[in-house]
Amino acid sequence: MSIHKQHQPQRQRQSDNQDLHRRCVRFAVSAHKFLYPSEDVGIHYISGEEIVNQAVANGYEQSHFETYLTKVDVDAVNKEIGPTKDIGVQATVQNTTREERAAELRRFGIAFERDIKLVPTKEKKPLYATKGTSIDEVIEDEDFYDIDDAARLLCDGTFDGFYLVCGREEFNTEGIVLLDYDNVSRYGGDDLDDTLRIRSGSGEGFHDYFIGEFQRGARGLDTDFHVQNQGGVVPGSDHSSGGIYTVEQSRPIARLKRSQLPEELRPATGDTSDQDVSPSKSSDENLPASVIENGQFTNEVGISLSTIRERDSDVDDLLSNLEPTSVTVGTPQGASSPTPSEYDAKLAGKLKFHRFTDTDTERIIEEYRRPSERGHGSKYVSRTVRECPVSDIADYSDWFVHDLPPKATHSDGGKNEQIDEFRNRVTNRLVEAYDSEEDVLIEALPSLGKSYGTVMAAAQSEEPITVLTARHELYDQFREWCDEFDLTVERIPSFTHDCPTYDGEHGDEWQDKVNSAYQSGVSASRIHKSDLQLFDQRLPCQAGDEPCQFKRKWDDLNDDADVLVGHYRHAYAPKSVSDRTVVIDEYDLEAWTTEFTADSVHSIVSAYLDGNSIPERELFNAETLDDLMEIRGDYTGLLPSNVGSKDDFNQVVESNGHTDGDLIVETILTAERMGNGFERAHLGTVDGNDLVGVRNRENGSVTLLKRPELDETNGIICLDGTPIPELWELALGREIDHWQALSKTERTTLLDQHGYNIIQLNDSYKPYSSGQWVTPPHDRTLMELISAYEDQQVSVISSDSALHIYEESEMLENISNTEHFGNFVGSNEFEDVAVGSIFGSPSRSDGYVKRIGALANETVTANREDTDGRNKSVDYGEFGNKVVKQYREMGVFQAIMRFGRNDGVEPNVYVNTSSIPDWVPTIRPKVADLSSSAIKVYATLVNADGGLTATEICEQTDMSERQERRSRRTLINNELVQSESHPEDGRKTIYYVN
Repeated sequence: MSIHKQHQPQRQRQSDNQDLHRRCVRFAVSAHKFLYPSEDVGIHYISGEEIVNQAVANGYEQSHFETYLTKVDVDAVNKEIGPTKDIGVQATVQNTTREERAAELRRFGIAFERDIKLVPTKEKKPLYATKGTSIDEVIEDEDFYDIDDAARLLCDGTFDGFYLVCGREEFNTEGIVLLDYDNVSRYGGDDLDDTLRIRSGSGEGFHDYFIGEFQRGARGLDTDFHVQNQGGVVPGSDHSSGGIYTVEQSRPIARLKRSQLPEELRPATGDTSDQDVSPSKSSDENLPASVIENGQFTNEVGISLSTIRERDSDVDDLLSNLEPTSVTVGTPQGASSPTPSEYDAKLAGKLKFHRFTDTDTERIIEEYRRPSERGHGSKYVSRTVRECPVSDIADYSDWFVHDLPPKATHSDGGKNEQIDEFRNRVTNRLVEAYDSEEDVLIEALPSLGKSYGTVMAAAQSEEPITVLTARHELYDQFREWCDEFDLTVERIPSFTHDCPTYDGEHGDEWQDKVNSAYQSGVSASRIHKSDLQLFDQRLPCQAGDEPCQFKRKWDDLNDDADVLVGHYRHAYAPKSVSDRTVVIDEYDLEAWTTEFTADSVHSIVSAYLDGNSIPERELFNAETLDDLMEIRGDYTGLLPSNVGSKDDFNQVVESNGHTDGDLIVETILTAERMGNGFERAHLGTVDGNDLVGVRNRENGSVTLLKRPELDETNGIICLDGTPIPELWELALGREIDHWQALSKTERTTLLDQHGYNIIQLNDSYKPYSSGQWVTPPHDRTLMELISAYEDQQVSVISSDSALHIYEESEMLENISNTEHFGNFVGSNEFEDVAVGSIFGSPSRSDGYVKRIGALANETVTANREDTDGRNKSVDYGEFGNKVVKQYREMGVFQAIMRFGRNDGVEPNVYVNTSSIPDWVPTIRPKVADLSSSAIKVYATLVNADGGLTATEICEQTDMSERQERRSRRTLINNELVQSESHPEDGRKTIYYVN
């Protein structure tokens, strides 16, 4: 351990002797504080012996200073820094071993004379504060240590420092307070009794410990007075400067009275520190309130915090208690109770709602809930305030909500020339694309008749088309449209829809056999063609003279029909797409990708590496996946074309293999690392399909993308209401022109012409897919508010997990109908619904976003700096953010547009998330700041038959004249109540609701 002057200028070392002399000079200057703390440096002659004696008296080992047992003359000292007060020449202890730091901590424990408990630190702050948690959570988790354990953890490098929290019984620090001097030239406690003193790791300040009965801290004279739930870093801990905190003065802890402190550091009255009482135990529930209100905190419109507390009981409770059980806070599903940090965020949202600035909100939280952070520019408090959403209207279900749009309606459904013009524009572009046989992505919002337009354009162009879509129920819709335009139409047969065996008509056992083969990658046609090989008997659906209806429909398919309609996977069948324009209705990458879990990869690879299925085994000596992983670095060639057992279907099925086993093995052997936990391999083409393999190194899963071969088509038209062009190019493996039907202005015009009112109820993006952040009580209130306002049942779109939680919470009894995010694209279920709601937003995991990026040969990483999982999105970079946008913002907008799509419906859609495209116009309902008495007056006027006089209001509400008058004025100021002369007695005034 060495003691030296901070920020000492470095000089060129010319020799070992010069260096030693310079170090001795600096050491002497720094150590001078031990002998003559108030006198000029250089006045006294300082010898090595004096330094050592004083250092040893302060607990240091003599052996630490043997290098410096050299006399230093006055001229050398003055030449080094000049004559100056030593009070500005602070000493720091550096170059310490962890053993020495642990010893310093033990010295502190002995000096404290209590069996105290400490919490770990990070960057000079308690570790719990940097994580956004609280002292009470530390206590609950028992994340604190006695001196011996702390010293051991400091010694072995587990932690770099520890923090003492004042005034807590659990830490045996009740009655302990701390003066933290940042600038001892201004104030250093010289007039106070000697006590246990700690020197800061910076060398520029001190911590003095005292015993006193103070409930409130203070800040003044560049000094912090820390009390209950506040504290300081203890000796042995490191400092950002490189120094460590040390015991400066080992004295019994002195008692401190309020009268001993300078005026600037005296807490507000109410402390009992001048009384001769023993230290009391602190309360876990009531926090110290350092603010003398009297208008100290006022919001942007001049309302004081004390007035807000009277109006909003939640704010009052949050300012009074660390964990007020009376306040409802949304917690992750399954969490036992909210944490103090979640209550912090709740208070921040409410204060912002009441129009306090972010700065004042931070100050209020520090004063009332986080006094340990006061005056330190807490990153935790700042981040909490910055990222928390403004409290939404569900928090104020007993308050009056106004500025909502008119109630949703159904009109007569007359023609709208503007919308018709937009729709004709889309149809004309489709005709142009058919005629020119081009590849194009057509961006047209829902309700512009994209699907209908494909059929109309085909009739005008006479170009045969194949429409690929997700939903079987749309097939009948296309048939109706084709009949309207006298076009012939065929539905492309589907194995899962047309095979009786797969459908279970011949029993569960046969259904399981067929499904097992299908899940092993054996195609539907091969299952029917090779049934004897696979099952040692004929399929029951073709056991007689007639073939299975699935096979028969394929054989009879009229590929000359004007329109063929099928699923996205029919793109693999040349008969479905050749010599026709292919229209892909909405984006669905999942239709052409297969993800194999780690367990599946193990079994598939094992089956593939079975000795009977691989010729030319000498290419690689591997029998298991582990063997394969060991040789992958030496493998450079491609697998032979005849490897893969695609023709040995029986072996594949019986061994839990897969017909894509060769592609999985190829991916494992040849994939290149992307630097984010994923690997990618371009596997070339098989049967014309371009192949990409991706492996997740963290969980061992493998994903294969098989892009359908569409070169024999006449053209490819992609229809999407909210497209991300890069994702379409990923799916198709080719560049494609992007045409937008509407400008940004025209998009908002379309919503207006349709009569859409999109009411945004929340400023958080609320990821609901996992169910973790679903808030049933909060959402129930919102549903009830919407239903009450609209005077009808509301329909709900949310995540599948959220809907299950709502059902378990018995929240769907009065809901009209529901659907989850993954199942509404292409659905017309809500086209006549006038009142819709969307709760939360669809979300995807980091792994999903990285996986899609890997398929596109883009390295995606997740940047969580300044994010919290619920309110601010993770930054995935340029490409990754587009993946998230496609799934989240575009997913929410697609959900919005499911409601009221039919002409004549003017829907109100309530959106309980901020995940809405920024160009979409939204309505933000306001909540009047009403006291309970004002609400009572309003309700009385609503229920009155005509207006009421002030006297009548008092009689019906049982209020005093003063209380009624104040409440009535509030209602008038909020434009909720009007007045006019009494129709019979002009001397009186009546009041009524607007």
